[in-house]
Amino acid sequence: MTEWNTERLAAADKQFVWHPFTNMRAWCTPEHEPLVLVEGRGAILRDSRGREYIDGNSSIWTNVHGHNHPHINAAIRAQLDHVAVDLAAKICLSARGRGLLTRPIRNLIVLMPPLCISSEQLAAAIDAIRDSIAEVCARR
Repeated sequence: MTEWNTERLAAADKQFVWHPFTNMRAWCTPEHEPLVLVEGRGAILRDSRGREYIDGNSSIWTNVHGHNHPHINAAIRAQLDHVAVDLAAKICLSARGRGLLTRPIRNLIVLMPPLCISSEQLAAAIDAIRDSIAEVCARR
């Protein structure tokens, strides 16, 4: 198993991740230690401290196929290697042509707004991303 720095991961989680339907004030207190899941095989999840859990709250796909199914992993890797990174980079280039700074991170496109942005500017940014996606997908 890879060595994980649980304290660093928990600190990053508290600083950067929003958990919907969670009391974030309580989540971010120093005494709260988030569960840092780092591995899944079949129905078993493993946390960063090596403890194992049975996944009883997973999606139907995980219930049917389990975590880390080799055929599903291979299909995901093939898709990411051939489509997502290339597509994300093309969308970011198209968005830049519309005056919007974005950054591809694997299969994600991160909006790089200024520190202060109005709702009108945010709407324009979303329109630029939507138009960029439509433009790139139309070329395929």
